[in-house]
Amino acid sequence: MDVYEVRDQMLLTEERLRRAVLLHLEIGRYRRQVTRLLELERAVVIDLTRFDTSAIKPLLADVVLLLPPNDPVISTLLDVADEANRVNVLLQAVGSSPTAPSEITLNIQTEKIAGHLRELDRLCSQCEPRLGQLVASIVG
Repeated sequence: MDVYEVRDQMLLTEERLRRAVLLHLEIGRYRRQVTRLLELERAVVIDLTRFDTSAIKPLLADVVLLLPPNDPVISTLLDVADEANRVNVLLQAVGSSPTAPSEITLNIQTEKIAGHLRELDRLCSQCEPRLGQLVASIVG
């Protein structure tokens, strides 16, 4: 490897490290959002908060190169993106209803949303430590 190839490799690793840090921060932000939405209880159905899922998969595509191919955090991170999308769809469906839901319907919808939020938090809690380890191992 010549000096330019070494330099390019170092720059590429630095960029992937930045993306790993950003992915770790994004997962932490998801967890804070989940906590806030769960605290709203029934008012969650009128809250306008949505999860920005556009960043997760592109970040994961870069970070996955830093992980062993069989690392379970890869599939868990994909599950995080899917679960966040499910929550967004549920929140959108409830929020765009032309009529006010009945008390029973509201309770069912709220519990369904809360269940998906708890699952999203569980998935994020599995990813956070591994991403922290990854960043720490690269930084040294």
